[in-house]
This record gives sequence, structure tokens and C-alpha cells, in this order.
Amino acid sequence: MITPSRLLAAGVLALAAFAAPVVAHAQSKGSADPNASQALQGVSPDNQTVETTWDNLIWFRTQPLSHDPFVNQTNKNAGANVEKQMFHYEHSDTGGLVWNSLTITGLFADENEVTGGGGYCPVTTNPVLGCTFPYPTQGRNGARELYMTYRGDIPMSTFGLPRLYWPGVLGTLLEVGGDANYKDDAYESRRKFLLVGPIFYLDLPGSVTFAIHGAQEWNHDFVTGHDTRYHPTWNTELSFTEYFDSDQMWRWEGVWNMTGSKGWDTTLSKTTTEIYTYSQIVLDWGPLVNRPAHKLDAFVGVQFWYDKFGYPAWGHPYGVPGLGAGGGAVELTPYIGLGFHF
Repeated sequence: MITPSRLLAAGVLALAAFAAPVVAHAQSKGSADPNASQALQGVSPDNQTVETTWDNLIWFRTQPLSHDPFVNQTNKNAGANVEKQMFHYEHSDTGGLVWNSLTITGLFADENEVTGGGGYCPVTTNPVLGCTFPYPTQGRNGARELYMTYRGDIPMSTFGLPRLYWPGVLGTLLEVGGDANYKDDAYESRRKFLLVGPIFYLDLPGSVTFAIHGAQEWNHDFVTGHDTRYHPTWNTELSFTEYFDSDQMWRWEGVWNMTGSKGWDTTLSKTTTEIYTYSQIVLDWGPLVNRPAHKLDAFVGVQFWYDKFGYPAWGHPYGVPGLGAGGGAVELTPYIGLGFHF
């Protein structure tokens, strides 16, 4: 049945789809490396030498309207707004045997998403989960999370193979990597996510990459006390960087990421396809204060996450009324931040 809320979500999804695809999440791979794409543009099919590039980035951002599945307003299906402060380190390099991208992000939530406080489910009252719901807020501080991603792009020359080349594609590489996290909320996520597949550096204005992965996830669910090995699934990542001016002072960058259904979570909840995207405008403000270019960033953007972590936003995945992921499984939040390259 098409409800107004579903129609609204579809409209937001369509808007995000238009805006983003033209990287780490804080929880995803960073945007396409402009230096890598520019270096590839000068490489012929017979000459596979690519210029070496190197960049490190630290940024801070604040996003006031974060959501998380099952973190909903009291007695409502609407997600509770959680303000998160994020500290992020990112490294990228190209030109070697493996082109590396590494991100490490610390996320600090306000009291609307509390820590686990030493354990939940002290009373067995629910016949399915074996615990009370909503969970008692034993924690008093906001939840904290450490999230890490790694992507390694391996050129065909590393395997002694010719670079796959055809019009519209600057280069095709094999990408391997994964994500890992540690979070101290009620769920106590310990995500391990591995992926492998081709990544295409596209011959489009700016820098654009598109990757297709096979993926496998494992996690820990403190609520039920089980470790989860999900089913193998698919994942795609599109990232882009586009400059607005010849001085490269203004740029537009973003990520579009989709992960298919992963099967069942601790044999209780069936997951669905999730979509994660962000789009941001970045100002290189160093030259405005007599500092070198490409060192200081200020940015503002929007992050959209639909069926977050694979939990459906509507319905009751556990089969128990009142236990749906609810509005917390849909996130649409603006954010602002500052960055420093070195």
C-alpha cells in the first residue's frame, strides 16, 4: 500500500539519486581522487605508468539530525534526532602496486542515543528477544563509535595483464577492501565487512569512479547474544569530484553506495537493500587567508541513508508489534565541517 510517508521517502530518494551520482560516509570510501583520474587521463593503453600521488586529510564535522534504527521517539515510529560530532582521518595514494584509501572516523552521539551502560535485557519478558523493549537507558553518555574503511585498487599491470581500456573508461582496476567498527550502544555493533570487485575510473568531467563488489558481512548482536554471519551479497559504490572554477577553489563531491539484502540478522530479522549517499560543496579557503591552496577545506552537505544497515524502515522485522526499526532507519541530515590536508 502506498502511504504518504512512503511517497515522501520515494521523493527524497529520487532527489538524492539525482544529486549524488553526477565517497566515507564518513562511513564509506572517500570521493574519487582527482589526482588519480588526472594522472590516468595522460596514460595510453601501451604506457601504464601512472604518476604517484599522496594525500592525508583530517576533518571535523557536526550533523544535527542523525538517525539510527530502533532509536525512535517515545511511543512514535519517528526516528529520534541524534546530534553527532565526527572526527575523521583519511589517507590516499596512487601510482604504486596498490592504490590505497584508508579512513578512520570517530563518531560521538548526544544523549538521545545512549551507551549500553554495562548491558541490557536485565529482565526476561519478551518471548522472542528474551528481554524488555524499549531497552532501559542504563547509559548516561552518548554512544561512541569508531569506524574504519580500507580500499585497495590494484592495477592490471600488477598481475602482468594489459590495462583494460575502451572509450569512456580511463582504467579498470581490481578493488579489495573492507569496513570494521566498534560501537558501545545497546546493539554493540562489531561490524566486519569484506568486498572485492572491479572499479572503473570513468572518462567523464571531473573525477568519477564506479565499483561493483561481491561482499560478506559479520556482526555481533548484544541484544540476542549471538554473532551474525550474513549471506553473501552485492555492493556498488559511485564517487565523484567536480571543480566549479579553473582555480579549483570550489568543488562538488559525493558518494552513492548501495548494498543488497544480507539475509537474516541473528535468525530474527530479514534485511533489505540499503542506500547511502552524501553530496557536499567544498571551499578551498587557504588562498583567502594567504595560505597554500589545497590545504584548508570548509564544506557543507547533506547525507541520506535509506533502510540504514539493511533494516526496513516500515514493518516489524522481528515479527513483534512495536519492534520495527521505524523512522530511525531513514536518515536525512545536513552537516558542516572543516578539513586540513597534509
